[in-house]
Amino acid sequence: MSEDQFNQGRPDQTPTLQPTPPLNAPPAGAGWGPPPGWPNQQAQTGYQQAQPGYQQAQPAYPQRPVRRSSGWRTVFWIFLVMILGGSVLMNLVLLAAVGTQFGNLEAAGMTTYEMRSGTGSQTVAVYNVSGVIDGAAVGRFRQFYNSVVDDDKVKAVVLRVDSPGGGVTASDQICNMVRELNKSFGKTVVVSMGSLAASGGYYISAPADEIFAEETTITGSIGVIAGWVVLKGTLDKIGAEPITVKSSHAQTWKDEMSITSPPQDYQLEHIQGVWT
Repeated sequence: MSEDQFNQGRPDQTPTLQPTPPLNAPPAGAGWGPPPGWPNQQAQTGYQQAQPGYQQAQPAYPQRPVRRSSGWRTVFWIFLVMILGGSVLMNLVLLAAVGTQFGNLEAAGMTTYEMRSGTGSQTVAVYNVSGVIDGAAVGRFRQFYNSVVDDDKVKAVVLRVDSPGGGVTASDQICNMVRELNKSFGKTVVVSMGSLAASGGYYISAPADEIFAEETTITGSIGVIAGWVVLKGTLDKIGAEPITVKSSHAQTWKDEMSITSPPQDYQLEHIQGVWT
């Protein structure tokens, strides 16, 4: 028996390809539309009636809208970056200025530049004394002093003083160095006073050969002042009697600035002799 004769009368078992249902299709037999009992309105539900062809699958969950940054926030960040960039740029400029001023330091730590052309063997050294005169100011001036004291080319020194003064010891040390430049090493010292050269500023200027001041310069106020309060009358009113004990070999000035009794004439004379 041939194969064709064998297959006669048997049903066709060749598989038939069926179209794939859409992803959001309802279960088989449910039909395309809302469940029974629901209002037949397409806008109220997410269901749609059956249409020819296939439909695109819808996401299971609604997507959140993407928040767009506000324009003011963008402006704020731009402004912040500009401020930070400007600060960094300013610091770099200041560092460059300091490096320019002190980049060519010699062994003594001084910068040299030409203010006016002239003979190289006749140099005028200029130094600015500004701000409070303290230990740091003494150290800076000593560097200047060491750089010019043995330099035969430096014939004169100009001090530009713009200072309210400062410590007595610091002012005295600078004053002595200015005096040595003039007297011991024969260099001409000229002082040019700025807006203020008081107290220690005047003190360090005193040994100079010449002092020039502006008409508006505030200067002077040199010297030492001391004061204290005597409470003897107050202590007498409340019945308090102060007692001072000194060793037998102590000098008379041991308690000459006591607040419990007024100073005697010899004590005032001693105080003025020490501080003048």
